[in-house]
Amino acid sequence: MAHLPAKDLVAAERTHRELLDDTRRYAMDTVRQKYAERRLPLADLAQDEPVTWWSDWADGVTLGPLGIQPPSPTRTSRDPKKLRAPPNGFWMRELWAWENAVQVPSEEYATVQDAAGAAPPGAHVLVAAGMHVVPQTLVINKRLQLLGEASADGSPLTTIKGQNLQQNHSVVRAAHGGRVGLCGIAVWCYASDSLRRSSVSVDAGGHLYARQVGVKCVSGRYSAGVQVHEGGHLLMHTCSVRCCTGSGVIIFGSGTLQGTTLCDNWFNGVEIQKRGSGGRGSLTDCHIHSNGYSNNEDDLGSGVTVFGEGCEANLRRCAVHSNKGGGVLVHSGAKGALQNCQITMNHAGFEFGDVDVDTSSEVVLDECECRGNGEHGREQYRVLAVQDQSKLTLRNCTVRCQAGAFGTGIEVQRGASLDVSHSKIHGCTGSGMLLRDEDTKATIHHSILEDNDLHGLEVQAGSITVDAQTHVANNKVHNIYISGTNGECQTNIDFEGAPIFRDFVSTKS
Repeated sequence: MAHLPAKDLVAAERTHRELLDDTRRYAMDTVRQKYAERRLPLADLAQDEPVTWWSDWADGVTLGPLGIQPPSPTRTSRDPKKLRAPPNGFWMRELWAWENAVQVPSEEYATVQDAAGAAPPGAHVLVAAGMHVVPQTLVINKRLQLLGEASADGSPLTTIKGQNLQQNHSVVRAAHGGRVGLCGIAVWCYASDSLRRSSVSVDAGGHLYARQVGVKCVSGRYSAGVQVHEGGHLLMHTCSVRCCTGSGVIIFGSGTLQGTTLCDNWFNGVEIQKRGSGGRGSLTDCHIHSNGYSNNEDDLGSGVTVFGEGCEANLRRCAVHSNKGGGVLVHSGAKGALQNCQITMNHAGFEFGDVDVDTSSEVVLDECECRGNGEHGREQYRVLAVQDQSKLTLRNCTVRCQAGAFGTGIEVQRGASLDVSHSKIHGCTGSGMLLRDEDTKATIHHSILEDNDLHGLEVQAGSITVDAQTHVANNKVHNIYISGTNGECQTNIDFEGAPIFRDFVSTKS
């Protein structure tokens, strides 16, 4: 068998690489052009970088440069028996999806249900601008992406609306085995009765990726915008969830939200609940505000609620403000981590704070700004509250309370513990920090407690440790007040500032 000379082999390899480069450029340029025509985002990445998109995220992979031939310029046959599977690789798979796209409305498919059912797995369903009413749930159990049209500012011009669906049904449902993409589409659920529904749901074994999607659910009471069941997976990017009669997003499985707005929902903005092993949520660059409602006695509904053992929430660079029942509530064995977040001006009542850690839960705040105002004139408001065997850790944070009267920066009670380092607690209308009960404890180091209207540090009972690098000054009544009002106080204070005021003989140093 004859062998090619070495120089011919090199030339052949170069030609092959050039062909692959041409293939990649052709696929990238074509796909980008098609998305641009509908004003939909594709990926804000350099041409030579690996790309992760909805279909790749569903498989948990990131793809790099392609090494496959371009598809035939002719369209693939609509005969299901002749359909070939989409090729591997992101750009070629996207190009194949456009080449095999199903349009609605069209002569072949009058409704979104018809088009989604007929589209081959991996293809796109191109939904025209306008209102598309679906009388029953659109169930998708295959790889499919629904693409709408957007305005120049990125707002969806395409709406899929479910009207008077059955109880506990949703407008769009990513069923088991479904890899569903929504892009440039608004999904609305409307009904005038009292039944509970949702706009979007993700079943166990289903994946949903939403980008540039608007969600509303005005249906009965406690109807969610998006509900992720145990074993379901959600990824939302640059979306909005608003005006739902329940919580905006409920997560029993796993959910990742990036650059998403959750507002004006009647209960929680985001709710992470325990069902099975517990829900897990990650929020980055999200804006969560104006959720919850007021009745005659209290404010209900928060920005983010994490409830139940095994549930976890991670927030990064999020703004959580103006929610009725609190900013971030972590309860009943749940965990939370907040980094570079602003939790401000939430209208919590007596039982909650802007951040509330309750019942064997654990939360870490790192480089966060926490500022409360105690709306509705309630006294004894607190910005941060940790109680019932829970633990709160602050690192490099600022805490301020602008309540009308007796607004506390941080309150520790009922067996809870607090660890504060390199943080500033100031400008509170009550005490900067308050320990209430004998079984509470707090450690403060390299921090500042100043300019509070009552005390910098108030210990009614419990154990407190303050290092020499902590600055406590310029508080109007006392800098450090050890009262023993609620029981024995144990203090380890290495403090060289103004005298410590001790009010009861039960205090120990």
